[in-house]
Amino acid sequence: ALGVATTNAASDLNESVNAIRVTFGPASRAIEQFGKTSAQSVGLSRRAFNELVTPIGAMLRNYGLSADEAALQTIALTQRAADMASVFNTDVSDAMTTIQAALRGEADPIERYGVNMSAAAVEAEAMAMGINKSWNEMTAQEKTLARLSLFFKQTDRVAGDFRRTSDEVANAER
Repeated sequence: ALGVATTNAASDLNESVNAIRVTFGPASRAIEQFGKTSAQSVGLSRRAFNELVTPIGAMLRNYGLSADEAALQTIALTQRAADMASVFNTDVSDAMTTIQAALRGEADPIERYGVNMSAAAVEAEAMAMGINKSWNEMTAQEKTLARLSLFFKQTDRVAGDFRRTSDEVANAER
């Protein structure tokens, strides 16, 4: 039974690494490097990290971000999800799920983390970024960039909380 479990775990890790390589292409190295330390930096095993970031990376690539930009944003979003989970005493995967919903334009799920991603707030952020178009004129990529910017601004106060409190019981258990 131990041999089967070990083989299955190795297979699952290999599959998650393959998913990273397919999703991030030439930028997969940055994701793989971060994954090697993800247990300490965001409280996720390497496999759990890989499985968590593959969908958001694919989404960002589909919204028009380059492989490199998608990799950088994915790492930053995962770090912020860990910080949000630390502050709000929830799971990193739960926080990441609400971030994904927010980037798709679903404002309600992320509100429980104190983030306002209403269409009006995103449109105002886009204008502040120099995207001088109405909501209906913006491309999916422009909306995503505005959502990313707004998200990071509104969650800036929690940045680094996982690392600062990693020796406390709740985060040590993560």
